[in-house]
Amino acid sequence: ETPWVLDAQDEAQQRQRLGLLFDLSHMGQQLQTARKQLLERQLDDGSFSWMPDGRSDRYITQHLVAGFGHLDALGVSNFKTDLIWYKALMRAIDYLDQTLQTEYLQLTARAKQTDHPANYLAQNHLNPPMIHYLYARSFFKDYPIKENHQTAFKYYTQQAAQHWNQSTRHLQALLALALHRLGEDQSTPQKIVRAARENALQSEALGM
Repeated sequence: ETPWVLDAQDEAQQRQRLGLLFDLSHMGQQLQTARKQLLERQLDDGSFSWMPDGRSDRYITQHLVAGFGHLDALGVSNFKTDLIWYKALMRAIDYLDQTLQTEYLQLTARAKQTDHPANYLAQNHLNPPMIHYLYARSFFKDYPIKENHQTAFKYYTQQAAQHWNQSTRHLQALLALALHRLGEDQSTPQKIVRAARENALQSEALGM
């Protein structure tokens, strides 16, 4: 995002700033600076914070993991060949997997306090952060879920198949992509796409 381009006072200055934007050497230096800052700001547990010296934040960590997943899918990132950054990213994924496990254990503990634990667990516990986790995690199918986290992961993917229609359209789209990439459930993504088409607005002038 380059708001300073829009702030140019005249056309000459705007051209000068656009030239800077497309200076590949300058871009490379900025990229290295950004990578260095990210590595320095990773916390001991593998997570990232919103601000320097902040506390662990699940969402921003998921946002970064998903972002690098996008870059890899587009073929414009070499983080998998950079051992230092690859290890950093895997540490972030480990943090997210552990967060998944912690949330699942808290959920099962609450279920045991009810009269019907199985019925409680069958209810919709698919919150937006968990949907975003499944989406971010689906970019890294080649990095396996640890054995002690598989029960929790399976529970939430099953929740996605059962309760996707109770989420917003945006979250449904994330679930469709996540489940499609994970590969174990292809019927639910098809249902989500079909529902999106059925609810899409149609216009002769604007199309879908």
